[in-house]
Amino acid sequence: MEITIPENLNEITIQQYNDYQKATKGKTNQDYIDRKTVEIFCNINQGIRDVDFSKFDEAVNIITKALNQEAKFQSTFTMNGTTYGFIPDLEAISLGEKIDLDKYLSDEDMFHRAMAVMYRPITFKKNSLYQIEKYEGSAKFADEMLNAPLGVFQGAMVFFYHLTNDLLKATLPYLEEEIQKTLQHEDNSGASGDGIRQSSQLLMATLRDLTKLQS
Repeated sequence: MEITIPENLNEITIQQYNDYQKATKGKTNQDYIDRKTVEIFCNINQGIRDVDFSKFDEAVNIITKALNQEAKFQSTFTMNGTTYGFIPDLEAISLGEKIDLDKYLSDEDMFHRAMAVMYRPITFKKNSLYQIEKYEGSAKFADEMLNAPLGVFQGAMVFFYHLTNDLLKATLPYLEEEIQKTLQHEDNSGASGDGIRQSSQLLMATLRDLTKLQS
């Protein structure tokens, strides 16, 4: 049986990744995992037993390497003749986009909907600048995004990771300094200082939350 083996993340779709995650979640049998790897990522609906063993073994190794590749951010990508662009100005993101993105990124079954928030068809482009369709909800492009390249999605996650990391690098030292100042002021005042204590507790809670976010 001739099979087509994906060699990089952009040759793997979000739908395939979702199917793989569901099929192998909680499984420890490596033979079963390898079979599902080849079946899902090589689009073999039946007849996996007819695949030459050496080709099967090669496919497992190639796909595993592809899944472990480091994704790079891609501001645009083309699928089925349509070019999609990443939100060009995150500072101008709408409340609806923000709420939906937070919700969908926390659920691996909804990654295609997160893609439908982050990437939409380009309506105007000049040099490196472009505009995308106005956000009308994730449902509009959710089905299309099931076939979007996994590499594009993971690259967007890398982008958000670095963005968050840069923000935390600036924020955490400031919070730690403010906590020390607040605690020192409380000690020097010699009073119970309910307002000061509440302020200190709020700063510490914020620091804990940001540290979790960094993880």
